[in-house]
Amino acid sequence: MPDTTYVTFDESWDAASRTGGRALSREEARARDATGLTYAVIYHVPGREPYGAARPSLSA
Repeated sequence: MPDTTYVTFDESWDAASRTGGRALSREEARARDATGLTYAVIYHVPGREPYGAARPSLSA
């Protein structure tokens, strides 16, 4: 199992197609979190398909 996991942020997550929406920068994700907007955190493990889940804001 790889020791490295990469995290990216997307506007949304489609569980059926396992794809995210528009990519967000870390700053954009933080701004969405601060205002209560949802976003997706996508975990990428080298050699494996990305997985993740849409999640609500942490600041709520």
